[in-house]
Amino acid sequence: RRVLQTIGDNEYPTEKLKLKNFSLEFPTWVGVKRVAAFRGLLGPGLGPHLIFNPLLREILEVQVDLSGAARTETKAEKATRLQASEDTQKRTDVQRSRARREAQFGALFSPDD
Repeated sequence: RRVLQTIGDNEYPTEKLKLKNFSLEFPTWVGVKRVAAFRGLLGPGLGPHLIFNPLLREILEVQVDLSGAARTETKAEKATRLQASEDTQKRTDVQRSRARREAQFGALFSPDD
């Protein structure tokens, strides 16, 4: 039905995949159907397979160099990223707790408690 609709409306299908800092677009029915088939088979593993599997890139006709997407972060980079995330979560939790206390008890508690 979608194929007939696009022929009648003169619209072309597109499928987009995002891999880290890359965005791939498949602007044909062949590409859309191939991506759908591999997405069904590989699920969330489609991205890593596209990065590391040259045969899959050939089948999907990906002509972009994805070697930059294969870079993994160092232990120090990961620790820094996780610490920043934990700090942000802690700030959010503290703010949420203060807001709940203030809403529940009003002026009984000062914001610094």
